Amino acid sequence: MVAPQSKDLVTIQEEARVHALGKDLVSRFAMLFKTVRIHSVQNSALQYSVKIFTQAANDLYSHLGDFVIRGDVDSVFVNDLRIRPEAILWDNIVHLLRQLNRRGVGGLNFISSVNPVEVRKLLQILLDNPVLDPKTGAQELNDKLRGQGILSVSLLPKMTLVTDAQPIVVEQVARALQSMRVYTELIVTWKAYLSIQDERVPDIIMGRLLTAVQAAVDLLHDDPDWFLSATVFRDESLYPVVHAVNTALLSMALGHRIELSRKMLMNLGMSAMYAESGRRRLGDRADSSIPYQSVKEILQTPALTRAQRDRIVVAFEHRLGIDEFGGPEPIRGKPRHLFSHMAALSARYDELTSVVDESPALSPTQAVETLASEAERFEPRLLKVFLHMLGPFPIGTMVELSTGEVAVVFRLNPDLRFRARPLVKIVRSSAGDLVKPTLFDLTDGEEDGGFLAWIRHAVPPEEVPEVSPVQTVFAASTETADDRLPRWDA
Repeated sequence: MVAPQSKDLVTIQEEARVHALGKDLVSRFAMLFKTVRIHSVQNSALQYSVKIFTQAANDLYSHLGDFVIRGDVDSVFVNDLRIRPEAILWDNIVHLLRQLNRRGVGGLNFISSVNPVEVRKLLQILLDNPVLDPKTGAQELNDKLRGQGILSVSLLPKMTLVTDAQPIVVEQVARALQSMRVYTELIVTWKAYLSIQDERVPDIIMGRLLTAVQAAVDLLHDDPDWFLSATVFRDESLYPVVHAVNTALLSMALGHRIELSRKMLMNLGMSAMYAESGRRRLGDRADSSIPYQSVKEILQTPALTRAQRDRIVVAFEHRLGIDEFGGPEPIRGKPRHLFSHMAALSARYDELTSVVDESPALSPTQAVETLASEAERFEPRLLKVFLHMLGPFPIGTMVELSTGEVAVVFRLNPDLRFRARPLVKIVRSSAGDLVKPTLFDLTDGEEDGGFLAWIRHAVPPEEVPEVSPVQTVFAASTETADDRLPRWDA
């Protein structure tokens, strides 16, 4: 698989333009809907709000033509571009999304330019129908829109808990697929590194590795919500390669959570990768000499820079926990490097969730519980951040819902109140039948404030062997049988 290409200036400028127009439109719609619930639709106080919303919609239509706005509890997209409004506006937008969801609406499709009269009619129809069946609500509202002569806007159905819900749209998985491309380049590059038979690794491989880690840092800053999705990959036959990459990505995600700079994240990612570089000298053997062999690998570079020194220390220390479990003897009286703590924690999680020496892999939830039980082995503040980052049900966890369906965790909820209510993809109905992956937001609720469903417990993957959590995370609803895993032999 080819490494993702850097965006050219024209693409960046175009995305910035669409983002600005989309943010303006979404923010104005949220404020308008909040205002209209206070004032009558015909109230003159709405005249200005309706006017600027209409202008925002028409500006975006003039730029894009036919476009779609979709949203869930923590994201809004214009076509496939995620919109990031200011935090001060987010409460209004979340309120709007919830109000639309109660009407069975998951988004809007602007088919042509709109006028203020049409906007007022749209608002009135939404107000007159506060709660609708999630399966038919959007269609009912569209019928009312057409009855009012409005052809410029169409309402899109929401994703529901029923197994015959609407297919997952492309924009829901676009970011996850980008993370897969970045991940694949790291895997391919590190596999090439470990396969070099010469004493010294060629500079072209070293440079390619640096570029791949840089791409990972860029992805982490661009969309941290999707960054962790790549680490659900497992491949028993390539464990040394996958383990090093997963350890690096988990470490970088943890570093981003504690607000390390880009430069430090780069150094952290490279240090975590090079901590396992000694495997190149050992072949299929994996023994306690890996730290020493990794130090030899790092010393191939003549200049002993600060980054090189960090890598040497992490290679030496990363197999140590707080209780000095495993690895070489620590240097007495010297505190362990921050990167060593982070790599040790990340490596342990990946080890627990992988098949190692015929030991079965734990589910992500079981691994989180195990880390918590081994708290004395790790730096306590980093462990707390790490566990919070993964959540009680990390991405890729298979779970049973209170309604009887089985689902795979697709995306974590950033709201601290709802860490146990992620976005999931339903893969098995309550009757036990396999279904096409169907998105459901576990924060969706009834009008009385109750939730539609919640997670009963995690389900061991072996209980549903027909479903691959990895494939499910990266598959659209029509792709349950497709092999969406990256090719390591690219």
